[in-house]
Amino acid sequence: MENLLPGGQVLCLSLVDFTLACLCGLVLAGFWIRCGPSMSAETGTSPFRPSLRWPALVLLFAFSVQFWLLAMAMAGQSAPGAIVQFMPDVASTHAGRVTVGMLSLSALLAAAAFFHLRGIAATAQSVISAALLVVILFFHSALGHAAGEGDFTRAELLQFLHLMAMALWAGGVFVSAAVVLPFLRDASAPAYTAYLRRLSTTSVWSASTAILTGALKGWIAIDAKLGNLAQPGWSRILLTKLFFVCIALGLGFLHRRKINDREREWSASEKRILIRTLRLEALCLALVILFSSWLSSVDPPA
Repeated sequence: MENLLPGGQVLCLSLVDFTLACLCGLVLAGFWIRCGPSMSAETGTSPFRPSLRWPALVLLFAFSVQFWLLAMAMAGQSAPGAIVQFMPDVASTHAGRVTVGMLSLSALLAAAAFFHLRGIAATAQSVISAALLVVILFFHSALGHAAGEGDFTRAELLQFLHLMAMALWAGGVFVSAAVVLPFLRDASAPAYTAYLRRLSTTSVWSASTAILTGALKGWIAIDAKLGNLAQPGWSRILLTKLFFVCIALGLGFLHRRKINDREREWSASEKRILIRTLRLEALCLALVILFSSWLSSVDPPA
């Protein structure tokens, strides 16, 4: 069981990051559609109401598993009884406190998603959900290599900006490719175009921030020595991750050109092609998240 622990931690962290990105994407999509042109009346398209219920439950489950795996690693045992007895000691550590904090916040997020609050409009509920996600990402930045220098350091701030940018970039692509664009296929041309332009603009800014912060994190991790990239282990995982980042950036560049250069309505075949290529970009970003989680479990050259 202990031999499977590192792999389980990487997969659990990947699930956390993927779910956080999807939640951010759903909140963004709801804002973009509410702020954009209304749907065409003759298409009969109903308003888009993103549901955070299942992603919030998945996030709650992922944080619960993460705390269990943390207790297993610290206890050095796999027996459920021993792990449960060791949990109070785990909760008193830095990593334990941060994980419990994220677990509590994810429970609040799930409660906000499942229980409609009287007198609270959909926009206000989205703001509450967005605020909870920002705080969860802030807590999330206090784990891993960034926490090695202490609390509230520049390393943690850099990690927070990187996590936030990646969640916005990947989340917007994930949700748009899987849910929103198929939903908007019969919407009016102004609504469809307005949504795509909001997605494109947000992707540019978030991807730029993610690349800048990621480059700074990587430069610090290799101790400002490019020769360290030749070392096996961490460096090879990083280079593989960058390969998929470059593919995602190339696809994003093509999507931006198509969206901003368009003066006429999208045809049905063009919409299908856009969804397919956007899903390819989503796959690349999902692999980026997986390799990022792997990186966090391996010691960098520095």
